[in-house]
Amino acid sequence: MSLKLKSVSEHMHAFHKAAHANHLEAIANHEDALSKAAGSEPHEKFLKAEIARHTAMAAHHEAGMAECAKAIEAESLQKRSEAEPLPEGFSRVAPDRPRAIPRTGQRELPATAQVDARFQKMVSVETGEETDLTGAPTI
Repeated sequence: MSLKLKSVSEHMHAFHKAAHANHLEAIANHEDALSKAAGSEPHEKFLKAEIARHTAMAAHHEAGMAECAKAIEAESLQKRSEAEPLPEGFSRVAPDRPRAIPRTGQRELPATAQVDARFQKMVSVETGEETDLTGAPTI
């Protein structure tokens, strides 16, 4: 059996899984022995107590497997969301305004677009606080 696991959560999940299987096997063995020990009160009492103990421990390890599975999923999501950083000036989130990337030999681009006031409405982005040419708010 190889214990080459990636994280503590995965290691604990494997432990809880093995322990859970072991307790289920012990329950089956004790139930088999109980069916053969009919009439022997001390043996029956002991076997019933062992079945109850193993049942409780199996439930404990089953809950442990579920918790570890949640942790493994959370680790997986976190690893998927951690991406390599981008070069300076680039962002995975859309910037406030897009910027042009000049190509070799291209003329210098102005910092702001030169748009005639009559056409400003056509190229603007609505923010909810727009005004018309007179400065009055638009509806």
